[in-house]
Amino acid sequence: MRNQLFTGNQRAMAYRLKITEKEGYSHIQITGENSLETVRNYLAEINRECRQRGFRHILVEEFLHGESLSIFDVFQIASQGSAEAAGFFRKIAYVDRNVEHSTMKMEFAETVASNRGLNVRMFSNTMDAEDWLKSANHEE
Repeated sequence: MRNQLFTGNQRAMAYRLKITEKEGYSHIQITGENSLETVRNYLAEINRECRQRGFRHILVEEFLHGESLSIFDVFQIASQGSAEAAGFFRKIAYVDRNVEHSTMKMEFAETVASNRGLNVRMFSNTMDAEDWLKSANHEE
């Protein structure tokens, strides 16, 4: 297992991103403030880092504080993120650790991304997400 820690530019990005390589997938943890800018920036950083390292199966575990984003922002992020990730990632598991965030909006994001060809799934816990990702190696 190898850990790498990235910290977004403090002026533009209020988050920390940690990547841990695990057997069959990479576990990415994000901590910081929940905002449209933060989410866009950390997704771009994940896309860039994973492409450089060849990580095609990832678990994104988000620990962002603050209110849920608007449904319009969720749509924009899911649409743009899907276009940028298309054709590279095999499976993306996503866990939002902020219990105050809207489950409905997360399910909406999953639907938007899936409808655009991205194999992404939202989970309420890390264990289920890991199980789904580990099965990915047999489904390529």
